Amino acid sequence: MPRNKHDPHLNETEVQYNRIKKGNILTEVYHIPSSTNNVVLLFCYGIPSHPFDRFPFGLESYLRQGYILAYPHYEGTFGSEGVCTIENAVNSVLVTLRVLLDGDLSDLISGERFNIKPQRIILVGGSFGGSVALIAAAKSDEINNVISVAGPTNYKGRDFSKLKDRLSRAYNKEWNISPLTWRQLMRGKVDINPIDYVKKLKNKNTYLIHGEADPIIPADYATRLYEMLRDGFGKHQILIEPNVGHVGCHYIGMDHVHESLESWLNESL
Repeated sequence: MPRNKHDPHLNETEVQYNRIKKGNILTEVYHIPSSTNNVVLLFCYGIPSHPFDRFPFGLESYLRQGYILAYPHYEGTFGSEGVCTIENAVNSVLVTLRVLLDGDLSDLISGERFNIKPQRIILVGGSFGGSVALIAAAKSDEINNVISVAGPTNYKGRDFSKLKDRLSRAYNKEWNISPLTWRQLMRGKVDINPIDYVKKLKNKNTYLIHGEADPIIPADYATRLYEMLRDGFGKHQILIEPNVGHVGCHYIGMDHVHESLESWLNESL
């Protein structure tokens, strides 16, 4: 796998950290107030990953560049109350999106208000989070840009028994998924397939990233989705990385990926 080059890590005193909440949904926000570019990267995580993926090591370059990093916790997972229905991961992202766009926020820790005034929000999802990001983008008029890293595009026909056992064994408190949800997922009755949203996604700007050697989600998922989208009005791009396995959101922090994404973002303004 390609290696990233890092300057000395940011000091925690340089980065402002806030926790905000709307209904059941907790979101954690990181930014450097003195250098913000008023663009939010809103991250969607996989199963059974963590909201931060590998933060901050892979994404410091974005903080330094002025991006605001926002990490919602899906309903029924980690710091958000409720029950996770898989589908409501998308709703959780949309709730956070609307809260951030309102701009006037209250920090749960200090009780003080702060304002980040985002001019643009970009969804970034890794693995299952890639599916969440794509569908959330399709459902939102406010989102024009979405990045999916190793995201599945169709869950129908997949066997989730091992994933269910793994979550029950190691993440029982962090992922509160009901037995009914698992049954519906096994039957392909959960609305989480990006290919069902191709018509809307064609008019968005999409960047699909996938490891050629991904043993969990084959790169063909990204290739087939790209072929469905490429004749749309949006700016669609794909990056298939040789000798790279299954990766998450942190992969956009690789130097060459960051540079490519910046070009795509500038072209899709």
